[in-house]
Amino acid sequence: AAIIARRLNAATKEIDNDPKARTAIEKFCESFENEILEDFNKAYADGEPRQMAHCAKVLSEFNGGTSCVQIYVNQHEFFMSNMAMDDMEQMRESEDNANLSNPDLPPPEVDTSLVKLYDDIRITVRREAGIISSVFPQPATVMQVLLQRVFAQSIQNHIEMLLLRSERYSELAYLRTLASTHAETKRLIENLKFYCDKEVPLRDAADINGLPTSASPDETLDRCMDDLFVTYTEGGRYLKKEQESLRKLFGNIVSEFLNAMQQRKITSVRNQSVLTRTLNQISSNSSGIMSPSTPSPLINDSVQYSLSGRDKESSNVVVVDENGFCLLAPDAVLSILNIHAEAIMRCVELEDAQES
Repeated sequence: AAIIARRLNAATKEIDNDPKARTAIEKFCESFENEILEDFNKAYADGEPRQMAHCAKVLSEFNGGTSCVQIYVNQHEFFMSNMAMDDMEQMRESEDNANLSNPDLPPPEVDTSLVKLYDDIRITVRREAGIISSVFPQPATVMQVLLQRVFAQSIQNHIEMLLLRSERYSELAYLRTLASTHAETKRLIENLKFYCDKEVPLRDAADINGLPTSASPDETLDRCMDDLFVTYTEGGRYLKKEQESLRKLFGNIVSEFLNAMQQRKITSVRNQSVLTRTLNQISSNSSGIMSPSTPSPLINDSVQYSLSGRDKESSNVVVVDENGFCLLAPDAVLSILNIHAEAIMRCVELEDAQES
């Protein structure tokens, strides 16, 4: 019946001299499709995969089954159960935010709300892979639609909210969130590839030339991953933010040292050692002409990081002689090295992924 209806529908395009016949055929085809869709919808609601498979096969033979796939995806419980508003507010004020802007503490793990979302996605895709493979004649196409919807509607919106929230705190918070979400999403992708390939192979029938008629789940997932993060990494956007963050963080640490050396330059112009003159020259080149009371221009007044691991009254410099000669404190040097090492790890995570 589906094949006959499809041929009748194709014949309407060639009927020019009998509009009544064309209209009648079009109405019949529309009624036929709606009836099968209702049967599929009822079987879907009742949890009857065999009846769903029958309807999906009929619609696939009739017009490719696109409408059937859309019903299956649009009415899926994963998309119907939206996050409640109080849960969204809780995510905005999550306790995971506390240490994101503190360079003296290790970067926190990925936000717990994203972990929960990804766990739900793993459960859903793993279950649906088995259902889709047994119901639809072209399972890879259906899984492609489902995965694209998951990434576009659920994952993208969630990551955007996390990044917007962290960006309000500091550039460091934003960069840490970007790197952690990228790494966690990469792990999710690998899990989903396993579910859709190793556990339940999803393959569409080949065309008359033996070529696949749609992208494989692996290809779909790789494309979704690229589309998800390209807006944050393309054109050097990520590196520019990383450089700006390092400039502010390093400047915050060395400003006291640079100001101290500038003060010493003013108060002890004579009898300076070669080493002192060299350090003063470095100080001048790095920070410009500064008065003793003027903070280093490397510091942005709007960026003040709370260093909980260090007492507020402690100093980033160590005075080594009675003439006021000072050096960076060991803790300050260690902080610079740790901050730089963390930035390199983020760069490896985000830049290598972009190049691949």
